Amino acid sequence: MEDLFDMSPQGLIDSGNAWRLEGSIGRQCMAALECGACHLPKVSHRDAYGNRVPAYFMVAPGSTGSVELWAEYHDLPEGTLPEGFDAAADMAAWEADPS
Repeated sequence: MEDLFDMSPQGLIDSGNAWRLEGSIGRQCMAALECGACHLPKVSHRDAYGNRVPAYFMVAPGSTGSVELWAEYHDLPEGTLPEGFDAAADMAAWEADPS
């Protein structure tokens, strides 16, 4: 419930609200993903039209929304993942329930 009130770009991306709110919010969050300021969430979401918004492990390394681009933007060591992220476990959880 606490992510409902996180209006930061990363919070909106993580909760999926970035893609369900007014268009300018989604565009701002997309700009944050494109430059590396934010990364895609642990789980995929659906936008207001039913399109899948990928999770971080569903995109190519270094591409828009990837954790590699995020780490580079924030000048973090190569291979750094956001706190609580585990690519193998997150992918396995999605494969078990890809809804």
